[in-house]
Amino acid sequence: MLVVNPVEDILHLILLFFFYSFVGWCMEVVLKYIQLHRFVNRGFYTGPVYPIYGYGAILITLAIRWLSPLESAVGTTFAVSFLLCGTLE
Repeated sequence: MLVVNPVEDILHLILLFFFYSFVGWCMEVVLKYIQLHRFVNRGFYTGPVYPIYGYGAILITLAIRWLSPLESAVGTTFAVSFLLCGTLE
């Protein structure tokens, strides 16, 4: 999806960040609930966000946009995502 308007582009990235931060928090909480059979807040913030997932989603989105004129192979996208998220982690 190529967004021409920079305001829409920034808004899209902000929404991606918060969506994936929330989904990552939910995933972490559910996995710890299954493991420990009690609620454990895995985020270090007060709210239900886990920012590393949001930053990872933004990095992957920007990398795919940057690489799209060069190549659109699934293997390249996976390798770039793997390296970026591994470095972020």
